[in-house]
This record gives sequence, C-alpha cells and structure tokens, in this order.
Amino acid sequence: MEKSYDAIVIGAGSAGCIVARRLSEDGQCRVLLLEAGRDPGPLETPAIRHPYPLSAYDAALQWPGLTGQIVGGADRRMARVPQGRLVGGSSSINAMVAMRGIAADFDEWCEAGAQGWSWRDVEPYFRRLESADPHRDCDDAAAIAITRQSASPHRRLSNALLATWEDAGYPRIADPNTDFRDGCFVQPVSTDRGGRCSANRAYLGTATRARANLDILPDTRCLRLRIEQGRVCGVETESAGTPRVFLAPRVFLCAGALQTPTLLLRSGIGDAAALEALGIRTVADLPGVGRNLQNHCALPLGVILKGRKGLPPGLPTAHAALRLSSGAHRSGGDVYLSVWDRAAWHAAGSHVGVLNVVLHRPASSGSVTLRSGDSRIAPAIDFNMLDHRSDVERLSMGVRAAMEFLESPRVRAIGRGTGLVKLGKAAAWMGFRTSATRLASRAMTAASSLWPGLLSPLYALAVKPLPDPLLGPADPQAMQAALRASIVLQYHLVGTCAMGPAASRLSVASPDGQVHGVAGLTIADASLLPAVPRANTNLPVMMAAEKISAMFLNR
Repeated sequence: MEKSYDAIVIGAGSAGCIVARRLSEDGQCRVLLLEAGRDPGPLETPAIRHPYPLSAYDAALQWPGLTGQIVGGADRRMARVPQGRLVGGSSSINAMVAMRGIAADFDEWCEAGAQGWSWRDVEPYFRRLESADPHRDCDDAAAIAITRQSASPHRRLSNALLATWEDAGYPRIADPNTDFRDGCFVQPVSTDRGGRCSANRAYLGTATRARANLDILPDTRCLRLRIEQGRVCGVETESAGTPRVFLAPRVFLCAGALQTPTLLLRSGIGDAAALEALGIRTVADLPGVGRNLQNHCALPLGVILKGRKGLPPGLPTAHAALRLSSGAHRSGGDVYLSVWDRAAWHAAGSHVGVLNVVLHRPASSGSVTLRSGDSRIAPAIDFNMLDHRSDVERLSMGVRAAMEFLESPRVRAIGRGTGLVKLGKAAAWMGFRTSATRLASRAMTAASSLWPGLLSPLYALAVKPLPDPLLGPADPQAMQAALRASIVLQYHLVGTCAMGPAASRLSVASPDGQVHGVAGLTIADASLLPAVPRANTNLPVMMAAEKISAMFLNR
C-alpha cells in the first residue's frame, strides 16, 4: 500500500524534529516524519526529562548493534557507538551540554567551500533555536532552553579545577558561546525548569503534533530511497516486519552521520565501484558518501573523591570546562578539558569525578561503509582516531596540562587517587540502567550507609593506574601507543555526507543540502557538516536543521 505526501523527513532526532516542525508550518504541505525507534510522546518520560541524564544509560533508547573501530593498525580497538533511536534522537539521551563551537569553525567551513556557512551567516540561527525561556516549560516552544548552571558546593571537582585554572591565569569566561577566547567557564546545558529540553519536546509538542498535515510514524525503519530518472520519489520502509512504501517528491535525510550515509549507499548513491562490488545499482556516483567521518576523541582521567557524599542525582553531570590552544592549529581552541562531577548513574559513580581531555579539532577522519547490501546488517564504522601525527601531539599536550592541574593542592585536597578511567566487564555491566543494576545500586547505597568504606574496592574497577608514558616525558612512539590504547569516543559524529561545491569529488551535497545529482533529496543533519566543530554537536546540528529548513522554505 502506498501513501503520498509532499515531503518525507527520515529520522526524528535533533535535526528531523526541527525540519518536520518547520515544513508543517505551511498548512498546505503534507509532511511525514519517520523514526526507527519509539515515540515517548511530547511530554516524555521522567528518565528522559531527568536533569542528570538517566536516559543516557538506557540501551532500549539506542540503536542496537552499532560498534566502531576506534583506531586502525595492529592495536585497533572496537567500542559501542550509542546513538539515540527514538523521537528526539540523541538530544534525548545526551549529556545536554549546549555549546556552539567557536566562530572560526564556521568561517573555516565557508573557506573550504560551504558558502553561506560563515559565523556571520549561522549566528542568527543559533540565536533563533536558543530563544526559549529556561525558567519555563519548553513544550512546543519551537526553540530550546539554554540554562546557565549555578554554582554548587556539591561539585567538588568542578569547583577545585575552576579555582586552579583561575590561579594559573586563565580568564573566567561568562558565556563561552559568544566569547571564544581560551579560558575556563561553566558549560551551559539544554534544560528548562523541569529538566532536559530535547528537540522532541521543544519542536514536536502537543500543539504541533495536532496539525492535520503532520504524521509522525515511529517504529518504522527506512530501508532505501526510491529514485527514478535522477529524482527521489519516495521511500521503502519496514515496520514490525511489514513493508510499506511512502511517496513524495521531496525527501529530507535527518538520520545522522551514520544512518544517512548508510541509507544513501543502500539506495545506490555513493562510490560506484564499491556499490558494484556489493551488487547495488549505482544511481549517483558520489565517492564522498561515508567518507570524512569526524569525531572527538577523549582521554578520561578519574579522581576518586574523598568523603561519603557524592554529587546529588538532580544535577547535570557536566559542569566546568577549560578551552585551550595547543599552538599547532591556526585558529586555536583545539584542546578542551571537560569535568564530569559524577562518573556514572549508580551509587559508586557518584564518588568518582572525571576530567575529560578532548581533542576538539582533529585532523584524522574515518569512514562508514557497507558490509553488505542487506539492510539488516549494520555498517562498518572506522573512526581512525589519532591517525594524523598532529592529533597525537596536540592530545599529548592536553594530557600533560590536565595532569598538572590534577596535581594541584586544590584537587589533591578533595581527591584520594587519580588514574585512567577504563571500564572492566563489571563496571561496563553496571553502566546500563536495568532492573538488575538498579537493584544493585540501591543495595550499594544502603550498605555503604552502614559501612562507609564498602564501595572503595569498586573504584579500582573503573580508575586504573596511568600508563607510564602518560606519567612523564616519553618518546613519541610510546606516547602514541599509550594514547591509542587509552582514548575513548565522544559521540559527536559529523561529516559523512559533507557539503561543498559539486566540483569537489568528495562533496556529497551543495551548501543548501541538495544531494548532487539527485533532485528532490536534501540532507539536513550532522552528516552534512564538513568538519566537526569545537563543541558538543547537538547545537550545531540543530542550527544546521534550522538553516536548511529556512533555505528550502525561502527558495
């Protein structure tokens, strides 16, 4: 059975919620929003709304079976890649840090061929999407709320490091989203008076969902695009094993940096030779599809906190941060130290703080490729972290700086041990919120109130001794090996369908999101961004969705 619309939006995450909202503001435009995961409804569940991101630890809200290779070579490692699979997408499971990046990010995009995406061009869209009042409920506000976190005596690691950084001469920055200097600050978060402000809650609230011209279809996976004579004409989907076809002359891809290239490749849009090898007929030969996968990597340093009281569960985990310049990148701000005042959701996690050393402007890039033409098989994801020599050098600089800060008198006064956060099987099992782990956490809380030292042995399951090359001067090869074995993924994936001029062989779409060589097909998600910004990517992706929507509606 086929049903027709004027526009189909694939993926109801940070980008898709916005595109569907904006397109359906025209009452004559019939819009279908497809989402592979569940729909929590406009008001969402308490776990999603919770200020501390409890939903981040719920595997049922994430794409199953996604793993990625962190580094290449003989020492390659694989890791889970959490991606939101629900209406709201990753904006419903992330840590809610609301950073734009720095002005140079967008100016560099423009210089590289993404005309119309300079800081001057994008800043109005950031202001538009951030205009909701954080002191009110953001339900259907058509914007998200950005909260400036207040100080708390419970944030012992953040407070100690902010004071340490100021003692070291770094300026205290009031708003890191408008002041792009190196310096320390409190990270803004996307919360309103009741908790998390997701794209679902802000853009697909009760009134918007009541629109007669907007259909939201959850639990429906898009298998491939229908393309005829160089024009998209619909999508093929599956829901509970039942195939369905939806027709439309315009399709917006908002499935993210992993699923959007995967869908394009399965639809015959990508490198012709690779598609032919898998038996997929080529519709458009675009070698850039799935290339240029960029992400931030981090080295997490843990601090075991003294005392019996940890961070209360009602506070967001991310708080203090320091923006640094390595001196090896022309526009600076390429190293970022971010504090989590609580390492995990459970009782033991509240007694460990984390200082993440993040490479914010990596030169390395990876890829997303098909293992098979079978839509049931997950793509191969290769992050190829630290492949570029400058990435190793700059991350090393950040680690050395972080270790000095953690040895400061202020941090030593609150901590009783520092090391590398590296999860064993037991700690990894406790990382997810299941009925068993919730019961275990309650038992740990009750027991530790009677025997305060009971939890101490558990910290060794997560905070390991630092590898020797990270403790002091080391030769470059030893440092590189130690970093490759220790880094973890951030989940700030972009670039796999990068925008740029049609003449560029690796460009997939024009700066208005239109896929080269396929009429009616627009990309409006993280895959379109040509380089990862120096920020958590939720705000930049939402900005891009607002900008692409406006360009389409005003064409």
